[in-house]
Amino acid sequence: MNQVLGFVVVWSLVSILGIEGVLIETTTLPALAPCKCLGDADLLAVPENAKKVLKTCLQAKSRLTADALGYIAEKYRCGSRTPSLPTMDPDSVCYCKNQTEQVPIENAYLVEYTLINENAAHRWEFYKYQATKRLELNRMDEPESPQFINLKQRVEEMFNNAFVTQASAVEQQFVRAAVMRFQKKIGCMGCPATTTTTTTTTTAASTSAGAPAAVTAAAPAETAAPAARKKRAATAPPATTIPINYDSYYITVFMEVQFMKPVADFQSMFTTVLPTVEEFGTSAVPANVTFPAPGVCKNINLTELLPSTMPSMTHDKQIILVNKTKRFPNDTEILDANGSPQVMMFNATTPEREDRNFLKPGQNVNMWCKNPAQKPS
Repeated sequence: MNQVLGFVVVWSLVSILGIEGVLIETTTLPALAPCKCLGDADLLAVPENAKKVLKTCLQAKSRLTADALGYIAEKYRCGSRTPSLPTMDPDSVCYCKNQTEQVPIENAYLVEYTLINENAAHRWEFYKYQATKRLELNRMDEPESPQFINLKQRVEEMFNNAFVTQASAVEQQFVRAAVMRFQKKIGCMGCPATTTTTTTTTTAASTSAGAPAAVTAAAPAETAAPAARKKRAATAPPATTIPINYDSYYITVFMEVQFMKPVADFQSMFTTVLPTVEEFGTSAVPANVTFPAPGVCKNINLTELLPSTMPSMTHDKQIILVNKTKRFPNDTEILDANGSPQVMMFNATTPEREDRNFLKPGQNVNMWCKNPAQKPS
């Protein structure tokens, strides 16, 4: 009896599910279109599409810097599978990274550009606010604030649109302009904003005998005012001009311009592009534009602290240990009376050691667990 009931139950489930004698059709979704990433020659060949993709990729995520005052200029390349109509939808937005190379973007150039136009929104004091009664802060020091993000994306969009229309930038496969942070710069101290002029009208003075000080001889008698209605002379203050002054601070944009190919003379290229930058451009490269040299990444958080803070992890960076020497703020060594570098000592007999093999900005380091079965530190 139990066997019969079991057979009936199984047969009923098979019938309900439609498995018996039913051909189940499956549909294969079409493959996604290839990703057209920033810096690709075929994307740059159509400037309008390149501008659309660049504008969409302004929303791509970036990490904050260690001091939380700006953003890291990420080296991955954002793109779109629908460059004529890009969106942030998963079927449209995509990212490229050449896995055969260590760094996807190796050619990046730093620019410090000060906004000196007449737009009030390009002044540092425009973004200040009172956090408390005695604490004044500024949105340009808060990279996650809407004001910071809005100005960052506006600057990036204007420079992106200018670069993609320059033949020399397209030839070197321009990727994007990435704003990292804003800085306060002294602008106009005691700037005259407006002037207030006070003007008064002085009535004709009367003589002590009651006659006007000056009367036209040909004037009819009826035009003269009665003596009872004449006013005594009023001594009015002279016209005064009151200047209204204020302090205005400029905003300096610290950004990185990225290319897939090296640019032999980036400063000349920037000089050509800058006048074409809408809203932020000028007729020539003034003194408010500088080109800082690329820095280096210190090893404090990697080779010096890693063994103690993350003992289960290792990396593939080459370590070159040398005696640690005393240095000036500009990283030059301090010499003793004999002209030799002053070595810093761990104790009376052992010198301190440090890794002087610095990484370049954008250079990658691979890290992994020493023991795959052990959790990361």
